[in-house]
Amino acid sequence: MSDLSSQKQMAAKEAVTHFVRSGMTLGLGTGSTSNYVLEEIGQRLKDGRLKGIKGIPTSLATAELAKRCGIEVLSLKECPRPELAIDGTDQVLMGTLDLIKGHGGALLREKIIASAAETFIVVADSTKKTEILGKNCAVPVEVPAFALGAVEKDLVQSGAIEITLRHRKDGQIFYSDNHNPILDCLFDAILSPQILSDRLNSIPAVLEHGLFCRLTSGIFIGSPDGVAYFSVK
Repeated sequence: MSDLSSQKQMAAKEAVTHFVRSGMTLGLGTGSTSNYVLEEIGQRLKDGRLKGIKGIPTSLATAELAKRCGIEVLSLKECPRPELAIDGTDQVLMGTLDLIKGHGGALLREKIIASAAETFIVVADSTKKTEILGKNCAVPVEVPAFALGAVEKDLVQSGAIEITLRHRKDGQIFYSDNHNPILDCLFDAILSPQILSDRLNSIPAVLEHGLFCRLTSGIFIGSPDGVAYFSVK
């Protein structure tokens, strides 16, 4: 296991230890870090330290892993307000804990779950910390395929300096589980994340974007020295 993978795994274990209790319904994130959370929950279900965990997955891949880990899968209709959501992040602004998420392609469902949950906890390795949000980290923007040509002008006017249509490793256009393409937008330094978030939300063709502002309750960050927990200042 690589050092970064070890950091993610340690942080996931701490998050589960401190926040997950038997009988909870959880919002389940998507991506490599979130997978460690599910696997840790699965191990505790197997050995009896946890019982009766249910989850609302943010992607089809997460749903499949949750089932393999012994987590009962629910929908938001069945549980509109989960007690807790745990997810990873692509970048976190220390202090406010504003995030850039969605490099795994599940940003729309992830934000819905993060917003619906009573508490939203994030797990990350040490490379995800930043003092300037957006520095060398694109903001994913999910749009309808119909609007691809028109929306780029609005994104440039919002400050995007580089816009890339996301592709899969095989060269085909990437589509989310919602069957929409994603534009990865580099804004360089995002000095006012909430203002940019509001601006992107005002664009009719933007279904969702990867700026998660004022949603995070706390974050566990793994490092070579162990795991540290940070809450919003």
